[in-house]
Amino acid sequence: MNRKRAFTLLELLTVIAMLTVLTGALSSAVSSARKRAKIIRADAEVHEMANAILAYENLADEKSLSGHALSDQEASESNLGFILGNGGKTVGGEKIPVLFNGAVSSDGKLRDPWGTPYHVSIEVTAESAEEDEVARSMQTVLYLPNFYRLDESERQ
Repeated sequence: MNRKRAFTLLELLTVIAMLTVLTGALSSAVSSARKRAKIIRADAEVHEMANAILAYENLADEKSLSGHALSDQEASESNLGFILGNGGKTVGGEKIPVLFNGAVSSDGKLRDPWGTPYHVSIEVTAESAEEDEVARSMQTVLYLPNFYRLDESERQ
């Protein structure tokens, strides 16, 4: 007797169930990796922006940030143009290089990986009556608007 061996319905359903479980586990891992990649990218962009602002301050050896004070404003091409190169402006006769090569959206804002604009505060204060370079201090605060969405374990 010559019988063909075929899959039974139960074997077929078992294989489909196993593939479904494996696909679910894989998609969960990929989703977690994407979320973590966005966090790392945003962190790198924040550090790069802060370093660009500090590099701009050191570029001129003058009170170069005094005209760029910001108080919790959305990061945009108009208020952070001084680190984006800003169309060939000069400081002390030298052309300002592009210090931050961030992606600017079509509406002129610098956005995090979730699409929300970064917020920037730049405070330049004089700690003494004389406004010399030694007495000046600068505080740059950049934060992620979406930071509150992260789990406690992911914030570190």
